[in-house]
Amino acid sequence: MSKEKKKKPFYKKWWVWLIAIIVVAAAAGGAGSDDSADSGKEESTEATAASAETTKEETKEDSEAETEKEEAENSPKMTKDEFSQIKNGMTIEEVTSIVGGDGDLMSETGAEGDQFYTALYTWEGEGGFGANANITFQGNPAVVQSKAQLGLDDETSEADNEETETAEAASSSKMSKDEFGQIKNGMTVEEVTNIVGGEGDLMSETGTEGDQFYTALYTWEGEGGFGANANITFQGDPAVVQSKAQLGLE
Repeated sequence: MSKEKKKKPFYKKWWVWLIAIIVVAAAAGGAGSDDSADSGKEESTEATAASAETTKEETKEDSEAETEKEEAENSPKMTKDEFSQIKNGMTIEEVTSIVGGDGDLMSETGAEGDQFYTALYTWEGEGGFGANANITFQGNPAVVQSKAQLGLDDETSEADNEETETAEAASSSKMSKDEFGQIKNGMTVEEVTNIVGGEGDLMSETGTEGDQFYTALYTWEGEGGFGANANITFQGDPAVVQSKAQLGLE
């Protein structure tokens, strides 16, 4: 009688272990894929948030730049020409209209509407560093009583500036020491201008031209070292030289 062939336990069969290895490998691959997907999703979310934040910052910067540009284009800085248009008796509204913007209230005395109410306004000026204009209003209604400026220039393009500088150099109105000596009390603005060969800059003005106490201060650049200049004060009706002063003329 033949012996029966003894069967191996199923777990000792090679194909069982092959199937087990395949199942484990598949499970591991699936888990890795899920982790990779989750990681990719997180990275994508972070990138989107960073991109949105960058866009927000760029939009804010663009908005600020646009605001600055608009403020520069609508600047209430006063030019030399605008300063000359301002006359005694003008209201604050009229001056603001000429300049194109409000000035800063620097001082105020009395109550608005009173006879002796006085207010001093200042405007930044077109020109070099520190250029400005001060206008004093007084009375009821408050109107211009005096004005003064420092370093005002006219707003022009670079080409216009070069052309102006060339013209000024060709016909210089700088005052020499000899010309300063020729200026005498009682001379009119026109007589002084003829001596120097050009107009001075109106630096301050009080009262209305034609009044007894009208006063105007003009300054001329001077022949000499850096900062050389001459100041001439005119007063009365007609306005004539009352005083003069110079610094560094040659």
